[in-house]
Amino acid sequence: MKSYLHKLVVVVLHLILFQPSICIRLSDFIPVKHDVTKVRYESQLRNVGDQYTVLDFIGLVQRHGYPAEEHYVMTHDGYILVMHRIPGSPSNPKSFEKPIVFLQHGLFLSSDTFVLLGPGKDLAFLLADAGYDVWFGNARGNTYSRYHASLSTEEKEFWQFSYHEIGLFDLSASIDYVLSTTGQPKLVFIGYSMGASEIFVLLSILPEYNRKITLIVCLAPIAFWRNRLPIGLQFLANNADAMEDLTNQYDYYEILPQSSYFARLSDNLCRNQNTRGGQLTCASLLYLTPIADVTRFNMTAYPTVLKYFPAGTSIQAVLHYTQNMVSGRFQAYDHGPLLNYEKYSRKTPPSYNLKQVTAPVAIFYGNNDYFTTPKNCEILRGALPNVVLFKKIPHDRFNHLDVLWAVDSKKLLYPDVLSIIGRYTNKYYRRHY
Repeated sequence: MKSYLHKLVVVVLHLILFQPSICIRLSDFIPVKHDVTKVRYESQLRNVGDQYTVLDFIGLVQRHGYPAEEHYVMTHDGYILVMHRIPGSPSNPKSFEKPIVFLQHGLFLSSDTFVLLGPGKDLAFLLADAGYDVWFGNARGNTYSRYHASLSTEEKEFWQFSYHEIGLFDLSASIDYVLSTTGQPKLVFIGYSMGASEIFVLLSILPEYNRKITLIVCLAPIAFWRNRLPIGLQFLANNADAMEDLTNQYDYYEILPQSSYFARLSDNLCRNQNTRGGQLTCASLLYLTPIADVTRFNMTAYPTVLKYFPAGTSIQAVLHYTQNMVSGRFQAYDHGPLLNYEKYSRKTPPSYNLKQVTAPVAIFYGNNDYFTTPKNCEILRGALPNVVLFKKIPHDRFNHLDVLWAVDSKKLLYPDVLSIIGRYTNKYYRRHY
């Protein structure tokens, strides 16, 4: 039955995409393309014809009077990554003595993710106000990190990565660069969603990096998929082979880049937010599922958010998670028996050894998170040897993206994040909420 469904999905997709040309490319039929232009100043914003411009990270931060920097680092395997930094705030200027906090985004996101709402709302600005030197990673393949020493984004080889390579190569290079640049021996790592997956990969393979991390803060961390999947994720997992076959057939290896398509769509769908129907439509576009509770959503920010989300990644990154969904294990990418032997010296991919993650770990999770369920977080907690805080965010409807953009995150989540970081960096944080 599974084989029949797999063939049916492939046939249907072929029929949808068929054209009488031997040079067919799936990308030619997908309106979501990386076509947004990033500018530094609001005076440069122009949305005329096919041109759609948005502020880059520096512009998003500096418009609020905060300092911002852009840095570049090359990974061991040749990817050129863009990193960002907020070294201070209007009330707490840059200095070389500040403890470092490094934020790593999740799937389909970028460093922009953490600075879209502004001071007093985003965790990044709260950290800068509290006296931290705040750094941000950008994973290979996202809107900022689309360059390589020898490969182009038009080549299949550029996109042959998942959270495994991002963790092993991108995070190791980024952490080393930050510590070398600042002269600090350690940093606090905050990983949201896939960002947590990546730090677990790094520390399970290169455990010496535990010595460089004061504390790991996991916000809605993804590792295990043991619970029953929602229907959308179940469909994706069941048809992952068909998805892979199709992308190989039509040479399409990138998925959901930052695009004017979503930006223009949000401009139209999110205009009418005075009605519940308008709120539900806009929220569902962002959350990719019908939403019943919009009371905590920062609805006025949604048009802005959808200009920056999604921000792109590889098809393989998505397929890696679907493999984990099917197996129920937090394991390396399954390339098939022959390549597995070449890469892992075994027929099947190995599981990541989380006992190697000896740095202190704080886990925050939501009760209504269909990506990171409480049960999966409990399994993760049991697999890690040094969990110092395991906390459910105190709202029964709190979900995966609420971590970033709910109106009450600054009350329900961020004070506890600042508190645990302060405990491990000897900085006192006073609750203001």
